[in-house]
Amino acid sequence: MTMISCPACSHQVSDQATSCPNCGHPLVPAATTNVATYSNTSGTNTSVPAIVSLVFGLLSWCILPFIGAIVAVIAGHIARSEIRSAPAGTIDGDGMAIAGLILGWAHLVVVLLGLLFIFAVLGGFAAMSH
Repeated sequence: MTMISCPACSHQVSDQATSCPNCGHPLVPAATTNVATYSNTSGTNTSVPAIVSLVFGLLSWCILPFIGAIVAVIAGHIARSEIRSAPAGTIDGDGMAIAGLILGWAHLVVVLLGLLFIFAVLGGFAAMSH
């Protein structure tokens, strides 16, 4: 804490005071530089295969059917293995890897059921035509 002079009465006042105790003149604190510093040095990183798994899991449902699901499942398993083998808390992204795995496997199940349905229906029609 330092002492400053009141601009109105020149009385010595603490730099923390909001007004002069002698004359009541409001004091404006000295401008301080409040620069927010952000750094990504927390010690944790997000697993790249986990991000890939989630992205391709989502893409498998709209743009890359089947191929996206295969990539999502493989990348999801790689990410989970990478996260489990790293020291605890150093790699994040387990939730993304699980979401990518669920989306990928669900898409593969839907594709498999669709193919079974198509073969059953077309096979049934083929058997009926003979």
